[in-house]
Amino acid sequence: MQSKKLTLFSHLVFVLICIITFVPIFITIMLSISNETDIINYGYKVIPMHIDFSAYKLIFTDISSVATATGISILNSFVSPALMVLMCGSIGYALSQPIFRARKYIMYFILVTMLFSGGLIPSYIINTQYLGLANNIMAYIVLGLVSGWNIILFKTFFSQIPASLIEAANIDGASQSRILVSVVIPMSKSIVASMFFMSMLGRWNDYSTSLYYMSDKHLYNLQYFLQKALQESSFLKETYANNPAFSNGDLPFETLKFALAIVSCIPVLISFPYMQKYFSKGMAVGSVKE
Repeated sequence: MQSKKLTLFSHLVFVLICIITFVPIFITIMLSISNETDIINYGYKVIPMHIDFSAYKLIFTDISSVATATGISILNSFVSPALMVLMCGSIGYALSQPIFRARKYIMYFILVTMLFSGGLIPSYIINTQYLGLANNIMAYIVLGLVSGWNIILFKTFFSQIPASLIEAANIDGASQSRILVSVVIPMSKSIVASMFFMSMLGRWNDYSTSLYYMSDKHLYNLQYFLQKALQESSFLKETYANNPAFSNGDLPFETLKFALAIVSCIPVLISFPYMQKYFSKGMAVGSVKE
């Protein structure tokens, strides 16, 4: 009886959490299909007085701006995490091997970079004046590609792999790169999936790169594009001024902001279930690793 009460209480708590999570999404959807005039005259309503899809009509008749920003965010969210896993994983593997004599000194160097930083201004000067990353799409891929924390996580996980397996591969004549690809990575799916997944979410939600390094609006990623749209009506006017469907200047600014928020969530809503499946599978493989 006690177990049933605890189970019922747990279910109620999770249902409440789901409702709390879904309510803001529901309100955003309702506001995105509200009539612009109703919002101006009567304020925001949870249930629209009149259904109006003008905001979505505007987005998808002049989709080039949103599509460009979405493409940059997708590039940033998949290419950069993949390269991060490759580079940090390779460094972590090298540091996890006892035969690498310089690993102790390199670990000290990595720890120093985690404790001390030059700051935003020196980093900005180096990245723009010397590396030429201002208004350069490579800024989304290069910046933050290597992280000391990620290297330590990979090193710690790789250190738990039985040394006998690596020694057996060495005896068979496998190179270190072949051992990493054929032996270490297949046994480390959990850490690889975890690091890729967390990096992907961080990159998708990143807007600071566009804020600091991009002045060309055609190089904005989706999150910064959305932020500009939410904060500046002038940005929306400039972006959609030449749309023939709204040539009279009657642009649905308020509903457009919420519609852009919904459209920006679509790629994540589509990809998340698949990524979560592989992420959970990787965790399961890691949990039974011998």
